[in-house]
Amino acid sequence: MTNQERLDIYCNRLNRQSLYVIRAGGVGGPVKIGLSQNVTDRMVQLQVGCPFDLEILAERPGGSVGMEQALHCFLEHYHLRGEWFSISGRDLKVVLRLVSTMSDALRERDLFYQTFMPAYNANNRRMSDAYQRAKEVSKKARRNSRPL
Repeated sequence: MTNQERLDIYCNRLNRQSLYVIRAGGVGGPVKIGLSQNVTDRMVQLQVGCPFDLEILAERPGGSVGMEQALHCFLEHYHLRGEWFSISGRDLKVVLRLVSTMSDALRERDLFYQTFMPAYNANNRRMSDAYQRAKEVSKKARRNSRPL
């Protein structure tokens, strides 16, 4: 794959996913923070296995894995299970504000790495293999050399 093809993929991915916050069971219920290309369809999928009514509290087009992970880390002490958190009241308002104002730079950086890292990693592995061979040659040379 050429760099131009990677760049085209990168640009197409920029606005494909949305970061969402969905609440189960009304006020005080657990909150799910995730990513989806279609948040309404995702809520319908979740509703099938959930006995409580679900509601979308926030949706931010152009979300990324980096944004999602940043929020999950930020809410670590509210974590219940998977992508579900026990958060309500003032703290929930802060999260909803964060979702709507998260930096586009974080999203773009994340998508850039998803697009271009496979090529970087392949190149990095080749460099790492060469480094390992050089280390082995150096070790053999030291073993074969005699002290004065």
